[in-house]
Amino acid sequence: MPFPRWAALSLFAAAAFAAGCRTPAAGERGEIPLESFFVRTLPGCSVDRPHPGALLVRWKPSAGSELTVLAFDLRRRDLHLKPALARAATFGPPGPGEPLASLRLRNGAWAAASGGSSEMHSGALAAAVIDGVAIASPPRIQPWGFAIRDHGAAEIRRGADSHDRYFLPAEAVLLLNGRAVGDAARRDERFDTAWARTALCAARNAYTVYWVESRQPHSGSGETLDRFVRRLRGIGCRDAVLSATDSYAGIDYGMHAFRAPNASPVAFAWIAIAENPVMPDANKTDAP
Repeated sequence: MPFPRWAALSLFAAAAFAAGCRTPAAGERGEIPLESFFVRTLPGCSVDRPHPGALLVRWKPSAGSELTVLAFDLRRRDLHLKPALARAATFGPPGPGEPLASLRLRNGAWAAASGGSSEMHSGALAAAVIDGVAIASPPRIQPWGFAIRDHGAAEIRRGADSHDRYFLPAEAVLLLNGRAVGDAARRDERFDTAWARTALCAARNAYTVYWVESRQPHSGSGETLDRFVRRLRGIGCRDAVLSATDSYAGIDYGMHAFRAPNASPVAFAWIAIAENPVMPDANKTDAP
């Protein structure tokens, strides 16, 4: 009895399917190692490992400017990054104020908090919560208070004025420059929702999030930040959602969300600081 043609085709299709579904090698899974990714993206950069699962990268694209990147592997569920931040002495807001006081990874989301000081701009990166995961031990932030409540909302309290408070869903909270922004804060014109919307869209749509804080004298150009973004695009990273920029206390800030080529969903994220040695007057008060 001749072998049916349909059976031969079925066997051929099954073999082809099996070949296509083979377990990919580590380099083919799209899980771009952090160190390799930065070496490719920022040629000539220096890479240190202050803590398992974290990288501290420095890149000087030109004289007088430097890009400092603190990167975290979000796939680690047991990663507590406070030691990493303690060793990253250069990582912190300009002028008087403490560097980031704590950063904890829980359930695949990350949160950060800054000690800050009496100057509003010294708490440049105040706090962030992504994907609705609360901070285990809510930090105290000056001049803002920050806490995650039992009902899953974040209470943002300015100073000691109990009446000046705002409640936002935990997943929509992003404090930047001492200002709270979030999808639920549109009722207040002081709150710019672009920053939170960028982070939230990136998290919900499984994009890799690049949080870039460009600290250099305000020039409107953001040359170091622009170079960094161009290099990301040059290796295939695509703009995922809205990019937001802002100016505060003579400092340029930018937040961008990209999708890395073939990257696994939210495999890693980083906070980057592009800074110039000439910093604005630390005593300048430019509160919103």
